[in-house]
Amino acid sequence: MQENIDNLQKSVKYEILLRKPEVLRMIGLSNSSFYQLIKDGKVPRGVPIGIRSRAWPASEINAYIEKCIAQRDGEKV
Repeated sequence: MQENIDNLQKSVKYEILLRKPEVLRMIGLSNSSFYQLIKDGKVPRGVPIGIRSRAWPASEINAYIEKCIAQRDGEKV
């Protein structure tokens, strides 16, 4: 029984979506700087969640932050 539960937990994947104010708070940039990163292809475009609404997967924002940290530490990205 426990093995079935463990397998189910491994197969269920969920993603937290962050709205723009949360993303800006996490990365510490202004609105215009954030959109420049998107234009430059450094941050992916958000996921449409409504007619005029977008959100960003937390994993993608965390990957961007980790990339910035790696660059700071001199690691090859």
